Amino acid sequence: MVIFKHTTRLTLAVIASYLLFTPIASAQKLLTGVAVFHAENHHSMTDCREGALQMARINALADEYGRTIGSGTISVSGTGKNGEQDFFQELATTEVCGEWIADVGEPKYDISLGPDNLYIVKCTVSGKTRPLSNEAPDFKAEVLRNGDTDKFIDTRFNSGDLMKLIFKAPCDGYVAVYLACADRTVYTLFPYINNSDGPIKIKGGKEYILFSPTCTDLGEVDEMQLRTDVPMELNHLYIVFSPNEFSRAIDSASDNDAPRSLSFKEFSKWMMTNRSHDPKMGLKTIPITIIGPKN
Repeated sequence: MVIFKHTTRLTLAVIASYLLFTPIASAQKLLTGVAVFHAENHHSMTDCREGALQMARINALADEYGRTIGSGTISVSGTGKNGEQDFFQELATTEVCGEWIADVGEPKYDISLGPDNLYIVKCTVSGKTRPLSNEAPDFKAEVLRNGDTDKFIDTRFNSGDLMKLIFKAPCDGYVAVYLACADRTVYTLFPYINNSDGPIKIKGGKEYILFSPTCTDLGEVDEMQLRTDVPMELNHLYIVFSPNEFSRAIDSASDNDAPRSLSFKEFSKWMMTNRSHDPKMGLKTIPITIIGPKN
């Protein structure tokens, strides 16, 4: 649930979202990808499912569209500074010549135990894809935990921590931020709750700290406090940016003063419609882990 406090601090208690978007380019193709994730001692079931899903999408794109020259090893799970969630895949999303637009149906998982009693997770996922588009400008978006500078960049939170977001674009444009939950609810985090207009215009080259009371030139600030009552939750933050003005998703006000929200189906349709008309619209997805209180 999402609770609004009249001090303009929002307390978010949310659970996992296993969906990923990337920018739309030209003709769409329906692809299916398969991957097997072999767990190590520190991987939870959530880690394994997320790692297998990301790898399956990347495999499908690489098989259909190929990859750029060279390969490297990067995290595909949004590892925080402590490095606990170290999903690594030799073929990174940025090195394949295609884009995953949206899942079609739910991913399917086949879970077993290996001889060492560790999880082996096979994922099969289908989705709409397109060849890679290079028209969307690159932009900086980094999650901060309990601070306002780069040294606080992290994606792993303890329940009760404050979340902020560094944002910087190379050109003037418009930005919106959403949080998707496993119950298929998507919350509009930015523009802030008291702003009923569309995405906020920002100046190129200027760095903003969203959800920080020190950054007041984008409207009345809502602070974000992340909470959970379970041992661990995995959430996804979606940051949308375009040099072109776009309409916000049609969301609805909550009866408990929580952020405005809409269903994931409506959000997905909004994303696909806007990005099919605006090849310069880009989106960055950041997985966020929240660790619950110890009993």
